[in-house]
Amino acid sequence: MKKIFNLKRGFTLIELLVVVVVIVVVGSIISGVITFSLRGTNKANTIENIRQNGNYAISQMGKTIEYAKDFGGLSVNGNTYVKTCPIVNPTPIPTFSAYNFVKVTSFDGDSIIYSCSSIAGVPTIAYQKTPAHIVVPPPAVSFIDTSSIQVSSCSFTCVVAKTTDVPVIQIDFTLQPAVVSNLVEKFAQPINFETSVTMRNYQR
Repeated sequence: MKKIFNLKRGFTLIELLVVVVVIVVVGSIISGVITFSLRGTNKANTIENIRQNGNYAISQMGKTIEYAKDFGGLSVNGNTYVKTCPIVNPTPIPTFSAYNFVKVTSFDGDSIIYSCSSIAGVPTIAYQKTPAHIVVPPPAVSFIDTSSIQVSSCSFTCVVAKTTDVPVIQIDFTLQPAVVSNLVEKFAQPINFETSVTMRNYQR
């Protein structure tokens, strides 16, 4: 008598569990790779965005200050400006005060103010250009994309080599991501931007 075996049987519970575990492990690995890739890409884009904003701001300020006709001074509050810069090499070395505003006058007679201030309650680096024929100054405009970038520090200082020399304006600010998301490294270091600008056309 021939025995007939039924080969069409289902999966056992153990086999199903093994398949589920394999799928979960493979999915976790793929998810980790994708997340790591996105984090790296987003971090690179964020750093590049900060560098572009920072380089644009410092180049525009430096260019305007370098070729300005007159030095309007530095200010802490935007109201009272100090035009006297400390000498850089006396003994003892003086303390260099940090300011939030720097004012210059272009050859067109426009008054230009660069500031470490806030617009709508958001810290930023701003500029305010008032043409010579305008009485009421226009609102300040931000150099920085404050929706994605945060100003963590900002200051202006000035020095002279001797009392008869032209002022050298020092610009120093630090930028970092405005919002730290899960796809951006939380411990990414802020990026510092600084330069010294000699006012070549001062009092010419």
